[in-house]
Amino acid sequence: MSFAESLAKSLEGATKAVIVGIGNELNGDDGFGVAVARELGNTRRAVSIQVHTVPENFISKIAGEEPSHVIFVDAAVLDAKPGTLRLLEPKDLAMIATVTHRIPLSRIIGRLNELHKCKVLVIGLQPKNMEIGSGLSDEVQSEVIYLTNLLKINLV
Repeated sequence: MSFAESLAKSLEGATKAVIVGIGNELNGDDGFGVAVARELGNTRRAVSIQVHTVPENFISKIAGEEPSHVIFVDAAVLDAKPGTLRLLEPKDLAMIATVTHRIPLSRIIGRLNELHKCKVLVIGLQPKNMEIGSGLSDEVQSEVIYLTNLLKINLV
């Protein structure tokens, strides 16, 4: 199953989704999640939140939206070709290295589910360049556009 098909299947039945953009825009491709949240903005069935490097500070805000689905978007070391997108299971997060935030995403998801039960998705992207002061690489910028369009299609 392709990434697009897996995402569409995971979003079946979504009545409201919160897109959580994680990352540090000053560190090249680590800004991927924030760029997706900014590009998507809000749609009829989606609210985008740019949490940068402190997703733990937004747990109550995310839960307060009472979403059916929450989608965390972040750069992650996937040992794949730069620009590779992968839909990750929350249970697999211990095996995946994310780059900037200090508190593990699995703990953040656990706290979120204590406040509000919802389906949680994690979209990871293999970065190419994490140099301080560099922008998004061409590979990652094209994935920002691709993922944003997929989310719009599934959450309009």
